[in-house]
Amino acid sequence: MALQILWLNLITDIFPAFALALEPSAPDMMNRPPRDPQESLLTPRFVGLIVWQGLLLAGVTLVAFAIGLDWHGTGSEGLRRATTMAFMTLALTQVFHVFNARSQNRSALTSRLWTNGWLWGAVATCLVLQIAAVTVPLLQRVLHTVVPTASEWGVIAGCSLLPVVVVEFVKLIQRAVTPRGVSGKALAAGQEKLTGS
Repeated sequence: MALQILWLNLITDIFPAFALALEPSAPDMMNRPPRDPQESLLTPRFVGLIVWQGLLLAGVTLVAFAIGLDWHGTGSEGLRRATTMAFMTLALTQVFHVFNARSQNRSALTSRLWTNGWLWGAVATCLVLQIAAVTVPLLQRVLHTVVPTASEWGVIAGCSLLPVVVVEFVKLIQRAVTPRGVSGKALAAGQEKLTGS
């Protein structure tokens, strides 16, 4: 289990994070008011976002683990299968969630979906390595994984994609209740606040 966590830290955390660092600026960036330099990087809204999405990712992982235990029991082989399901779910959830992380309010399914080639490279690399983690005998022994059955892959895929659907739905609601764009008046007000004039 500890080696699985280390694997996740080295594979599904690092590659997508580097790719997000190379994300192109949003098209409306210059229409937004300047950010207050006195404002904390971790605003209450952003902390809330981290908390509820983190709980969502943890929740689907625990659901996959619980289903694995229900199907296979708590014996040695059952635990190994349930752990593999949780391991794969958490890994793939992080990989798919990277598309949600590209913007706090813009849908992941826009025309900008293809603007970051590094992101797609990172996703492909993570997927290949995760499949290797449950199919290559050496990695199976080191990580204590097994090849998931078709039904287990179904649970893994469903749980991994669920956060994308939930976050997309939340973003859709936010866009519906938030006025579109930033008016020139709001921009001027933001500039005035910063300059103190």
